[in-house]
Amino acid sequence: MSEAETDAEPAREDPAGEELPGGFVSGALRVGDTVRRPPASGPEFVRRLLRFLEQAGFAGAPRLLGEDTDGREVLSFVSGYVPWRQGEAAQVRSAPSLTAAAALLRQFHDLTAGTALAGDSEVVCRNDLSPRNTIYRDLGAGLVPVAFIDWHIAAPGARIHDVAAVG
Repeated sequence: MSEAETDAEPAREDPAGEELPGGFVSGALRVGDTVRRPPASGPEFVRRLLRFLEQAGFAGAPRLLGEDTDGREVLSFVSGYVPWRQGEAAQVRSAPSLTAAAALLRQFHDLTAGTALAGDSEVVCRNDLSPRNTIYRDLGAGLVPVAFIDWHIAAPGARIHDVAAVG
């Protein structure tokens, strides 16, 4: 992607929006088929990572669409279920769901291994894996993860760090 392609036009403002609950970082707002959120400190790494994942065809992350006129990141909205309330995570802890989460995480790690994004580290880590940062859908045999959200603290690291932190 050329530098010109990375400087997307600001998205048009839509006054209708819905606050998205959950997670530990607030401020996410759904506007139509997008999510608007304040950028993380030092957002360029996460923006490069999300662009890389899109180019690689990784369906397990929202797409970075640009920035709106208020300086918020604009991401694609990923539909599904997020167990953000205390006690809801039990619904997604079945063996098939956990197996699918491990496969999605491995796919992500494998994509980033050996890339400039991983630098001298083994892979890029999510660093915040939990059911409340995962989108689930019932694909016919119960809820399974289809995407990870809230990439704001992703950074180079070792695979084991993500595996050990799964909550």
